Amino acid sequence: MSTLFLFNPTNEMAIADGGNGFVPSRYLAAFERDLEILPFLFANSDDIILVTVKPDAEWSKDLISENRNMPRFMNKEELTAALKDKSVIISNICPWGWSPRTLKVVENYLKLSTEIEPTKPNYSWSPMHKEVYGRATALETLKNIKATFEKPDLLIENNLFPYKTKNIVEIQEQLWQKKPLIIKTPHSSSGRGILMLKESSLNRSNRDWIQRAISQSGYVMVEPMLDIVAEFSMQFSINSHSYNYIAFGAFKTNSKGRYEGNFVGGFEASPEVVTFLKKLEIQRLAKITAEALKKQGIGNFYHGFLGVDMLLCRNNNGNLFMHPCSEINTRMNMGLVAHYLSKWLSAKTIGLFRIIRTSDYTGSTFNQMLEPNHPQWENQLLTKGILPITPTSNRQHVAVLEAYEKQITDNVLWFNHFRE
Repeated sequence: MSTLFLFNPTNEMAIADGGNGFVPSRYLAAFERDLEILPFLFANSDDIILVTVKPDAEWSKDLISENRNMPRFMNKEELTAALKDKSVIISNICPWGWSPRTLKVVENYLKLSTEIEPTKPNYSWSPMHKEVYGRATALETLKNIKATFEKPDLLIENNLFPYKTKNIVEIQEQLWQKKPLIIKTPHSSSGRGILMLKESSLNRSNRDWIQRAISQSGYVMVEPMLDIVAEFSMQFSINSHSYNYIAFGAFKTNSKGRYEGNFVGGFEASPEVVTFLKKLEIQRLAKITAEALKKQGIGNFYHGFLGVDMLLCRNNNGNLFMHPCSEINTRMNMGLVAHYLSKWLSAKTIGLFRIIRTSDYTGSTFNQMLEPNHPQWENQLLTKGILPITPTSNRQHVAVLEAYEKQITDNVLWFNHFRE
């Protein structure tokens, strides 16, 4: 029995579209194609990764030499033929994320796979799926966490909570009070679908953006602009009955909220941050978060991995507080990738997983950057260097793991300390 994996990180856009024929832009289609083998990190040797172009041997030689078991990479024609002649039997389909478009992509594979349980919530779509996947679910989860957690004074104040609105006048009134705001579409991620408002008045472009979002999804989410110190996430695996905490990690974004990378294994944090997180008790917060997610009934509409983004912020008095649920990623996500990659690192090594745009390098400078930083292994564990996780040839985007040897000090926050 095999699990079929496919990489479709534009699923939130397809959810917002509501099944009206969403097609990724040329840039996003290239992004998906360039990184399409990424789910191999979660797969076993008998699993299948759906690809348009099979990875070349040059890419996989480093990974195979370190005894990494590779799944099978198949294009849609090969997979369809294999399912028809029963040389492949699929018992589960695991895309990066579910949406009406995803269901259309896998429709034929579902018909040819009698071992798949068709009643699982992933294999259907309804208006409630769209609602549960939206940011309103994250808001209700946040409210529940704040009401339940035993240390509410360490969490975000209620008056800083996001709120839903479809009233542009209401947004303008807050800006007049000199309150910088962030507007988010209900179905967005990785810095997309975000509008930052720092001026005291909405301009024509702002109004049009907000109106389009409201027309498409029925509302926007409005948040105050917080003083963010660090960004974290928790990873869970959920179904109808269980909500299991997997891991805690950290990531970083740029000034516009765009995703830049995930720290792997641990990262260098200030003593203030380390002390705060220990006082917060991450594992206890994870348990409360799992219970809050369960109360939202997400597992009745989705089975699989789920990530909860968290923001460590500073208030006007200079004190730290945690925003424990700024976003719910009801799908696989880069924080999960970082967690799986942490098992590749040696005990004294921390890393950074990130996506490189090769167009940012001119001529052969991309390869020149990789060559002196060739990955170094010890006992099949990465000690330092830059390891391409996805193929580099003829790609606009390449996923890499940058590994660094670090001395064990009080300033290194090791993520395994926060796992069960």
